[in-house]
Amino acid sequence: MPSSRSCYLPSLCLALTLAACGPGIEPTSPLDERCGQPEPTQLLALEPDQIVPFDRSAVVPYGDRWLVAVSTLQRDFDGMFPRDDEIVQSRVISIDACGTEQPHLIAEGIDMVLPPKEPDLPWMGCDSVSNRMFLIDPEGEVPPTELGMMDSCHLRQEVPGAIWLKRIVSDQDAQLLRVSSFEGLAMVETSIETVVEHVSPALRSHTTEGDMIWFVTTDGELFEYDHSTRDGVLLAEGVGTVSGTSSGFLAWSDEPESFSAGQWTVYDRENGTQIPVEISGQDQVRFMGSILFSFTFQATHDDGTSELLVMRLPSLESTSVRGPWAIVAETGPGDLILRENEPTGSLYILRSGTEQPELLVDSYTPLVRVDDDDLWVWDYYDHESGLVQDNSTRLVRIPLGGGEPETIVDDVYQPLALDDGRWLTVRGYAGDGRGELRVVDPHAGTEQVVDRDVSVWFSRYNDTPDEFFGFGARPSDATFVYSVHDGGARNGLWSARLTSAPTGDAATPR
Repeated sequence: MPSSRSCYLPSLCLALTLAACGPGIEPTSPLDERCGQPEPTQLLALEPDQIVPFDRSAVVPYGDRWLVAVSTLQRDFDGMFPRDDEIVQSRVISIDACGTEQPHLIAEGIDMVLPPKEPDLPWMGCDSVSNRMFLIDPEGEVPPTELGMMDSCHLRQEVPGAIWLKRIVSDQDAQLLRVSSFEGLAMVETSIETVVEHVSPALRSHTTEGDMIWFVTTDGELFEYDHSTRDGVLLAEGVGTVSGTSSGFLAWSDEPESFSAGQWTVYDRENGTQIPVEISGQDQVRFMGSILFSFTFQATHDDGTSELLVMRLPSLESTSVRGPWAIVAETGPGDLILRENEPTGSLYILRSGTEQPELLVDSYTPLVRVDDDDLWVWDYYDHESGLVQDNSTRLVRIPLGGGEPETIVDDVYQPLALDDGRWLTVRGYAGDGRGELRVVDPHAGTEQVVDRDVSVWFSRYNDTPDEFFGFGARPSDATFVYSVHDGGARNGLWSARLTSAPTGDAATPR
């Protein structure tokens, strides 16, 4: 299954793998000139036992440079993603945009780079094995400052002007930190403030919005705290977890574990109303835009099914759908894409205003793109044999308004959509863990080779209910980065930029 850690790169982040043949290959180069040449540029040479872990935030642009996390393994890289205990060293380096300068060491013991969403906030790094978080200097002039062990390596609680972090003190205790910046005597300095002590260390024990924070204490008390006024209000007792804000609402449970059944309450912040929500089974409750829904992990009825509750806000209109469902995505018109947890992992659509999901794909297929009219899935998994790494993998477009599914291109593995209708993917991956990176134009029926010996590994698809970042296309004119492992001089990190698709040839994004 794909890794649970995400890949961040605003320009374009490639983490692809795949299999054999397809449309005719165009002899012309698909690349625009970059760094003085119309061909890929090697940014960084890698030893045979070194990798850039694309399954996490490992390559991040910084001005006209890149910050890159490099991991050294106990063995030479063979195309298979390594276990954490196989990594013997991790470090972050700074490289220039064309790979002409010597790399500059930024930090040791860090394998994730977390850039701020606002220019005045600090950069951070993390050790994904221990969840230890650090402040890092992207210039490399100041050594990293360790902040402690957090509940995760992701900055989920970024708000205007600050970053909220939960530092784990022990198995029973945690603190809430607020990291921000202020103008010092000579430069912008970082402020690290411990705002709240004795917070529950449970995974979902706090959520924020601007200067407002809601947190559950180790005694199970839920507080609403205004950081600007330093005023706190007790909202409820006997609380275990609280779910993120959406459309002025909160939701909390009386159970301390995210995956436990319990009584859930929806709180309307505008009028202070608390609404009990009846949910059966072993569930979480989460927000997705203006939707509150339950995520069922375990069957609760004698026939092996459970119930999915969907509540639309602010109307509180609710729908209960029986079955082992998980929400995967929401389409533009407000329809929901559901995955059946058992037995096949098939995809369904629950149209707004209806109570019966419709089957879309009768197999486990990760989503690669969703928009108002179409759903694109990557058909790669066989429930008898498991992961398919031969020419039976394919990219399929499913019209959401009805109609037969259409195979866009065969033999793909983790395809990435571009905003001009083309796709990036690697072919010939099965066997030796490397292949050709190609640009596929399904409308024109052509392919163009970008590079060879491209060898990367699983990168998480956004197909779990806690990651609703959308399934849109990447900019086709952005510089992208990938790794090559040929066992020789081309081992390394490479970059390239595509030329525009010929007018009238590329598929129009749907």
